[in-house]
Amino acid sequence: MQHYPASSSASKSYSTVDRRGQSSSTYSSWGTISTTPTSLTSASAYPSALGSPAPALQLHPALHPPPAHQLPWDIRTSPPPVMDIAFKPTLTKTCLSVRGFPEFTFNVENMRGVTVYDILYTIHARLNTSMTRADLERYTPQESAHAQASFHARTQNDREAYSKGMRFLDRLAGRLRFVGLTPSSTPGVWEIHFA
Repeated sequence: MQHYPASSSASKSYSTVDRRGQSSSTYSSWGTISTTPTSLTSASAYPSALGSPAPALQLHPALHPPPAHQLPWDIRTSPPPVMDIAFKPTLTKTCLSVRGFPEFTFNVENMRGVTVYDILYTIHARLNTSMTRADLERYTPQESAHAQASFHARTQNDREAYSKGMRFLDRLAGRLRFVGLTPSSTPGVWEIHFA
């Protein structure tokens, strides 16, 4: 068993991650196994009514928002293969959203524990999906105009990108660099930030 500080506050509390049955030779600098783990148990339920408070949830440093953000990544490119566990204690499912864009809410699941790569891959796959005419018609005229302007700016002088058509990332008005996650006002949902 390894113990990790649950917060950086003056009163330290620790959460426990079960590491039995895992090789100790390939840990990342964050203290997780650097490849997809073979046997991680999901975090148990912590019913506060029974006197067991939920441990503080820690986010992997690659997913922190600025100024601590450490992962420059353009969402048009393949995500970096960071296979570290994304949360401590380990989560097997989480939800991501982009404020102001209700169509950009999606779940990320991995029964072995959600990794940084799982999150980045989901963002990449969902936002690089081609938009259909029906998708575009769901938006207000102003939203459609902004998406079309972003599309033309993104594909200017790039015939191949232009021929592939509009993508959902065109709704982000040119903000194509991932800059981290923060907890949203909805419990269990993480807000994605772009610049």
